[in-house]
Amino acid sequence: ETILPDFLQQKKAGRIANLQVTTSEGTKEVSFPYTFKTAANNPINVRYTGTEPVYFTAYQKQWLSKPASFTDHFVVSSEFVQDNKTVVQLETGKNATLKVTVQAKKFGEYLMLNIPIPAGCSYADKSQGYGPSEIHREYFKNEVAIFIENIGPGTYTYTVPLEVRYEGLQTLNPAKIELMYFPTFQGYNGLKKVEVLEGK
Repeated sequence: ETILPDFLQQKKAGRIANLQVTTSEGTKEVSFPYTFKTAANNPINVRYTGTEPVYFTAYQKQWLSKPASFTDHFVVSSEFVQDNKTVVQLETGKNATLKVTVQAKKFGEYLMLNIPIPAGCSYADKSQGYGPSEIHREYFKNEVAIFIENIGPGTYTYTVPLEVRYEGLQTLNPAKIELMYFPTFQGYNGLKKVEVLEGK
């Protein structure tokens, strides 16, 4: 109620939003909406004039073939439990539990925890979990997404029941937790291997 009349008045005066994006390929006058891609490590300069609000987002994607753990905000670790024991090798024909522990260094709210499962396993149960502050979970073919309302500094454990089906050397991709609305605040563990042996 206080700010909008000023914005409308300035818009009538001709001070509409104007955006110029400059990269190594040159300068472009932007008409909204506008999307573009540029090469990695290419500097982007943005010049804005006007009084109207403009929402600008820049992001990058990359594939980490050998990801190391990232522990600035959260420390994530994972382990398997089979026959009530923590194991480094799994046996087919038996159920196992993938246990993921999250150590939060600060308070966070509206988080998502992604827990990948090995290719040789499937879900033993797809019921909703009851981890700390967990409000919902989605089961996908390759991972479980757990939605968490909030957690404070401390250590929290989340489990996924698995059915161990196929033997071989399996890859366990990193488990990752991040703030859903500020995903730069995140944590994940490293890539792991798990050997699945034929059950006795």
